[in-house]
Amino acid sequence: MFFFPKLAAFNISWHENPDKEKAIQTYVANPHTGGNKKALTRTGIENFTGSHEGFYREYIKGLRY
Repeated sequence: MFFFPKLAAFNISWHENPDKEKAIQTYVANPHTGGNKKALTRTGIENFTGSHEGFYREYIKGLRY
C-alpha cells in the first residue's frame, strides 16, 4: 500500500506469496522524520501487528486537498 500527498490517494497491491514482506509505504513527507517514500510499517518493525492509529491520525491531517 502506498499513500500519495494529494487527496489521501493510495494504491494497494496484492501478492499470493505468504512469504512476501508486508508493508505500508508513502510518497508523503513524514512530519515526524521528514523522510519521503519510507516504510510506515512493515514485517519486523516493532508493533507491526498492533494499532498505529494514534501516530497516523496527525499524519493524515497534514495531507493537502
